[in-house]
Amino acid sequence: MSGLSLQGIEAKKVHIASIQGKQVVHDKLPEEDFTQEQLTNAWIKYVDHLTERGQLILASIINADRPILEGTTIKLRFPNQSMKEDLEKSQGQILEYLKRELNNYLIDFKIAVDKSVTKKYVYTDQDKFSKLVEKNPAVDLLRRTFDLDF
Repeated sequence: MSGLSLQGIEAKKVHIASIQGKQVVHDKLPEEDFTQEQLTNAWIKYVDHLTERGQLILASIINADRPILEGTTIKLRFPNQSMKEDLEKSQGQILEYLKRELNNYLIDFKIAVDKSVTKKYVYTDQDKFSKLVEKNPAVDLLRRTFDLDF
């Protein structure tokens, strides 16, 4: 067996560990429990990481839905097939990050397309004003006080 092959390298690691008295445990990765809050925090942290690296499209897709935890399965819903496919293309790197961050290597995704998830986008000035009033009713008082349009 060559010392430069993968098997050779692994055999060398096992040999060195046995000499040092360490026990090598194969196929036993951490499976720590984690909460919905920890998952949400790791999710947001990953979106920030992607944004910093300039991967804005993937960050936007990931930020389109908040993950829902069921056991070790992360459920996601997206408004269209395209977003689902883009996430599936990158799910390896996302899962790897979450597994390391949450110290649980059983995590997996369940991704669905749900047309009801679509966000309502505000286009007209009246819609924008209504949205502002919805968030802060004092804006309408300001409009009435200064006799502004809308």
